[in-house]
Amino acid sequence: MGMTVTGTGKTRLEITLVPIPQSVGIARVFVRHYLISLRYADLIETSCQITSELVTNAVRATASADPAARGRIRLYLGPNRGRPLLEVWDSSPHLPVLRDPDFVSESGRGLSIVKSLAAEFGWYETKGERGKTVWALLR
Repeated sequence: MGMTVTGTGKTRLEITLVPIPQSVGIARVFVRHYLISLRYADLIETSCQITSELVTNAVRATASADPAARGRIRLYLGPNRGRPLLEVWDSSPHLPVLRDPDFVSESGRGLSIVKSLAAEFGWYETKGERGKTVWALLR
């Protein structure tokens, strides 16, 4: 399992993950440590939940993408308008769909959870690189 972290101090940090389920836990540890270093310990619980949802979705999307597009997931975390901004990029061209929560289904509630926990969230297609980025501005 590979991992690369770039950035220093209070800049935007990046971690590159492989599309396997264990990457979700690695991403949570990364987010937890960075938030502590920025003195946002009060955001750890909700931020780790948001991280879990976004990275899980990225792992699933990347694993189901065209085999030629498989590869890595990138998580970015840095300051934005005085709050931490979490961004997760994956190589799947399929944009997320925010659905009404189905409380009986075992999946499909992730973005609803992110929406309820984040100050703002959204997604965009990546220009110049196949894939998309899903982001959440933390409260």
